Amino acid sequence: MLTLGQASCLVLGYKPNDENRKKAKEHLQGSGLVAFYFRGQDPMRPAAIGSDVLERDPYTFLTYPPTPSLAPTTPSNNDDIDDDDGSQHNNNDNNNNNNNNNNNSDLSQKTKDTPSDSTDSPKAPHNRKRKIEDSVIPYCKERVLQTMKTIATNVNPNNEPIFDYVFVTSEMQYNMMTEIFPSLSRHCSKTRLQYWVSQSQIWGPLQKINRDKKLIYGRYLWVLRNDMWHQLIEINDSIPVYWQHANATPHIISIGYARKSVTNETDLSRKHLLQLMVDKLHFRLKCQEVYVSPCCTANDQILNRDSPPFTNILASLNGCHGDISNLINRLHYLQQEVRLCIIDYAGLSTYPEDIIDFLTTYPNISEIAIDHGGHIEILSRHQLLKNNQVQKFNCRPGPVKRST
Repeated sequence: MLTLGQASCLVLGYKPNDENRKKAKEHLQGSGLVAFYFRGQDPMRPAAIGSDVLERDPYTFLTYPPTPSLAPTTPSNNDDIDDDDGSQHNNNDNNNNNNNNNNNSDLSQKTKDTPSDSTDSPKAPHNRKRKIEDSVIPYCKERVLQTMKTIATNVNPNNEPIFDYVFVTSEMQYNMMTEIFPSLSRHCSKTRLQYWVSQSQIWGPLQKINRDKKLIYGRYLWVLRNDMWHQLIEINDSIPVYWQHANATPHIISIGYARKSVTNETDLSRKHLLQLMVDKLHFRLKCQEVYVSPCCTANDQILNRDSPPFTNILASLNGCHGDISNLINRLHYLQQEVRLCIIDYAGLSTYPEDIIDFLTTYPNISEIAIDHGGHIEILSRHQLLKNNQVQKFNCRPGPVKRST
């Protein structure tokens, strides 16, 4: 991997020595530019892009790491990065060796590289990949509830050796979920989880018992033994299966599309909910690009949405590549097969005939992946057009919170 200074030199045609690295970076920054490369393409062929454009779309436009502050011990160490987010460019062995050789070489090298590092774009932290744990990436309300239904039931499972019949309080059910989702506390409190459980009625109504002269609320449930949890969840969880499918089909590019219904809410709230949907499409469905329709109904014609465009909202969304018109242009010129990823059937349309027209117009859409929260469904082009599976989209029981 090139450093930011080396990439800047290649962009401007300078020789990539110490002096020119600093000069090239300052030249680009003075013009509001930064060296970058496209995700999935050769990072050894850098180009320049506006810093504000890169910040708005850090998923597609990737920048280069700063020059290491320690003197390299071998030529190959020029590629090592002392990155504070623990990214894939780091090499623990090299870091340990560099720390041991710190004092003398560090002082001499700082006079060369540290000033140039300090002139790196101040927006660099935004350009780095977000570090998200595996347990957080597939997180959503429906998946948590599905997991709870998998490991506990209020119906006798007739397999008592692997179940314990216990009285489960709200605190106990929250602790059960944090064992599976260690970062759940960042997204959901104990009170909210209890509200979800009561609202969904997965275990029936609350009961109360008297324990040590205190009333305690909860439910009697058959709870699967702890050592069986992950095995059963893995069998019933479609998200890893979807990821394996996506990895096994590298010739298909995953493009996400999200839409927000016409509702009475502030622009700030609309932006927040759209950003959650964009993030979900990137992290759960592994989309390389995401397009949104900030304000439309589920039965609006797909090709006629976003007129006039919601420019201010689109500009404020990280990882958003534009609206439906940008998606149409992308599909028109793209020579690669596309997996269109959406959140819920209504996230695309509730008008099957319109979906048929859309698929007919763009034959490079080979399949549609639908995130239902608890599971991900994949419908091939053949299933949609020949097996009449497109009629699944003709259903809208009520408003759906696609951002949670």
